[in-house]
Amino acid sequence: MVQLIKVFAIILLFPSLCFSTMVDFGPTQLFESTTSVNEDENSLTIDASGEKIGWVFMAPKSGDIRKVSFRTGVVTTGDTLLVSFQDVDLATGQPDETADQSVTQVVGSGDDDTVFQVTMGSDRTVTAGDYMTVVLEYNSYVAGSMAIVHGSGQLSINNYATLKTTGSWAVKTRNPTFSLEYSDGSVSPIVDFLSGAGLPVNTDFNNTSSPDHIGIKFKVAAPVRVSGFSFTGRFAGNIDVKLYDSDGTTVLLSKSLDSDVATSAATFHVSGVFDGTAVLTKDTFYRIVLEPTTATNIRLVGVEELADTAGFPGGANVHKTSKKDAGWTDDTTARYYLVPIIDQIDDGTGGGAASTTSYGFVN
Repeated sequence: MVQLIKVFAIILLFPSLCFSTMVDFGPTQLFESTTSVNEDENSLTIDASGEKIGWVFMAPKSGDIRKVSFRTGVVTTGDTLLVSFQDVDLATGQPDETADQSVTQVVGSGDDDTVFQVTMGSDRTVTAGDYMTVVLEYNSYVAGSMAIVHGSGQLSINNYATLKTTGSWAVKTRNPTFSLEYSDGSVSPIVDFLSGAGLPVNTDFNNTSSPDHIGIKFKVAAPVRVSGFSFTGRFAGNIDVKLYDSDGTTVLLSKSLDSDVATSAATFHVSGVFDGTAVLTKDTFYRIVLEPTTATNIRLVGVEELADTAGFPGGANVHKTSKKDAGWTDDTTARYYLVPIIDQIDDGTGGGAASTTSYGFVN
């Protein structure tokens, strides 16, 4: 009895130690989504001496950058590349063409669709927000002809690709596709960036397909309340969007989308509100998936064959999940632009305090 009185006294005197509070936060996307970006294997091709490909961006965090990963497109003739970190000429927005840190990489004929991760000769020390570039060129041109994979569109006007083929640089409306690794082994996402040196993919499926439930498996670093969803794709046919509990069978939230209530069947950004809300527990995996309800194809846009899953917000804690009937199949090298929308977050007090583990929570 004495112990029970003590417990009640603690609750009355120090309620914040016992109860967490959900505070309004949003609605906002839990992880980064994007508009449609398809794979582009050939538009950024270098096949002569002096030609170069550059990626202009801001360093995502402070530290020492050691490695860069990139993916080839079609390699007609192999050659040796020089990969370098360079400053940005702030007068032109182009690489300054001084290789501050660099390394060579042999790319063989026929090395199509291949991810290369290279380690620079020395680390590049950066402060978060520093302008910098990654430049690919021939170390000493012999007969090379190769393309580097990029997205077919541009997600950000200040993270971009640039190409030098006629003696001068020209900005391209192409989204860079590469990732950076720091000296501590971390890979930090770059917002509005097709990170991870992956391949953009459009997945078309219907209720006769196998699988016919496709989406993402994810977990969060703090308790949040989910109220909606957002994805990049299209729905020429009707769709059920469902949020599954950690057991993979209990449906926490759902929403039926009618394809007649849309401006077009084109691939674009789709968002909606669930028929209710659900509070998610930190450090627990959930699934949010699309389930077509007709034999008409729907589409979900994403990225596969990721070299560095940490190149996207959430890292390996956000990845593809799918099934046909019983039993989910998870793929940590792929993910889709399907995200929960949250409207409340734990305030960090009491028993529901946030985890000290970061999952690249919100971008």
